[in-house]
This record gives sequence, C-alpha cells and structure tokens, in this order.
Amino acid sequence: MEIKEEIIKLLDDKQVEDIVCLNFKDKSPFLDYFFIGSVRNARMANAVLNFVEEFCDEHGIKVNHIDNGSETKWFLIDCGSFVVHIFYDEERYRYDLEGLWKDLIEK
Repeated sequence: MEIKEEIIKLLDDKQVEDIVCLNFKDKSPFLDYFFIGSVRNARMANAVLNFVEEFCDEHGIKVNHIDNGSETKWFLIDCGSFVVHIFYDEERYRYDLEGLWKDLIEK
C-alpha cells in the first residue's frame, strides 16, 4: 500500500471527517501530499497527530514539526514529503486550503 492510501486509512480509522488529499508531486520538488481533515475537538486532533507520529516512527519517516493548534483550531504534522492538516470545521472553511489548491485535489 502506498503512503497516500495508508495515511488516508489511518485518518479514516481515527474518525477524521471529510478527508481530502492534495497531490503536490508535479508542483513541488520536496512535497508530495497535503492531507486535510476535520475533527470535533482538540483531544481528537491530538490523538490523530499522535497516531500519525507513531506511523512515521514505524516507517522510518522523519517528523519535521508538530503544531498542536494551541492558538488556533488548526493542527498539523509535517512529515517531510507529506503534511497532515487537522481542523475544526470553522477553521477549515476559514483557511480553505482545498479552495486555494482545488486543482490538486485527488478524487
């Protein structure tokens, strides 16, 4: 299974809603994917970040940065070739990453 499918499955298993994958492979020399999803609360978001970090550890992927959304309701984990963005719904629609890069959404 490719990293993309594994991350989408992990997010889905952890009850992340409205998962979207943006494919940057042809747009960026150092980033392959953004994964975007919604959760209902900080506890869920931090649990998802922990599971993604464990996944990276198990697969030898270096985690560059984790932002636990302490000042916003936008949580992320930068794993080098991919970044996972977890939002509360209202923040997700405010920043609208899907709208910014709508031509990169994978179906």
